[in-house]
Amino acid sequence: MNVLLITIDTLRPDHLGCYGCTKAITPNIDRIAGRGIVFHQAITNGTYTKVAFPPIMSSTYAGMYGGPFARVGENRPMLAKTLKEHGYNTAGFISNPLLGANVGYDQGFDVFEEPVHPKEDRRWLKIKGIKPILSLPAANSVLMQLGLNTCPHPVYVNGDVIVKSADHFLEMRPEKFFLWTHFMDAHWPYHLMEDLKDGSDRAQAWSDLRTMWSHKRNNPGGIILQRIINLYDAAIARIDHHIIRLINSLEQNGFAKDTLIVITSDHGEAFYEHGRFSHGPSYDFHEELIHVPLIISPPDVKRRVDVNQLVSLIDLPPTILYIFDIPVPEKMSGQSLTPFWKSNNTQASKPVIIEMIEFAWYCAAVRTENFKYLYNERKPYKRKLFDLQNDPGEKKDLFSKLPELEAELEEILAEHLRQIVATSHRDENGKWQIADLVEERLRALGYLD
Repeated sequence: MNVLLITIDTLRPDHLGCYGCTKAITPNIDRIAGRGIVFHQAITNGTYTKVAFPPIMSSTYAGMYGGPFARVGENRPMLAKTLKEHGYNTAGFISNPLLGANVGYDQGFDVFEEPVHPKEDRRWLKIKGIKPILSLPAANSVLMQLGLNTCPHPVYVNGDVIVKSADHFLEMRPEKFFLWTHFMDAHWPYHLMEDLKDGSDRAQAWSDLRTMWSHKRNNPGGIILQRIINLYDAAIARIDHHIIRLINSLEQNGFAKDTLIVITSDHGEAFYEHGRFSHGPSYDFHEELIHVPLIISPPDVKRRVDVNQLVSLIDLPPTILYIFDIPVPEKMSGQSLTPFWKSNNTQASKPVIIEMIEFAWYCAAVRTENFKYLYNERKPYKRKLFDLQNDPGEKKDLFSKLPELEAELEEILAEHLRQIVATSHRDENGKWQIADLVEERLRALGYLD
């Protein structure tokens, strides 16, 4: 059997039809879900890309082995490497520059491509006050007539590039393969540059960018916010189109009947549900960021199976290996999810750990079926506790109100922190290792000021 792992940056499940969205923007993802296992309480283990992906690709927490800014592939049991050792042809096509070879995500891949746009080289964009002018349609049109490219600089390639590379790999008819495709289209600023054809379109794009940057913690109002959400939905619709092209390629090359398809996301996106836009390093573990889609579609599953129990993305690598009857490396922290759909859906869930890591700042949360317990390294004695059943909006902090429950969750958190201390290597200032290139890319994607 082959495996196609599709990861979609910044994708919320409540914007997919198979999770109840009525906008009908994801017919192809919904079709895959119609013959697969749909997990309704899948929780990421990190609140943004750098922290979320070590669990997805190695079943280890981001805080382990030097942290998420070190070379993740050196000491972790990478999924691709394990599959390669068992005879799989491995290929990865990555559109997020934070998942590249510079931080070790190429480990175990026979083919690994990470296309990025050239650096911004328009010197005139550095003129003081030019960017507000670009938000004016008339001014933008005049500059275009002067021969200037007035589009905002794209910070990632769109999904067309990824699909073309994946299609080329499949056309080579690998005997058995692990194919990883990562799409960034739903990551802000959401615009498709090819659609910005005239001065009005480009001016609106610059205006949108100013809104997104300046309103990270200041709601711009219903009309503007709805425009941002509409852009997000349009980007998701483009990804859905990319996915059907991938599925068509599987069929055309004779792999459809023998390929396990997995669709998930590293984290969600905030639209001011709790006073914040987007995502990134922050003491923020609200559901709009940590609740993600997870769809597993094995070839032998012919109808939809819904799993309502709590699950975690750290369990994804062991699940894939278990399906392929490959031993799970001892270093992997997760467990196979297959009992959730092979045991009459009676498998008990376990608490989920979610991390947030910045250069010298560590936070974590423990998520259970009904509660969420938060830890902030900067304020270690001031925890937070939310009752998700009775307070789904997470408005009322119950810390110190339920001592017996807090003691249970505190022990889970303490055991996790012991693992982090035992396996991580922070410097004397508490900082994780970080390369200059990684810091530069974090800034380009809006995670750093």
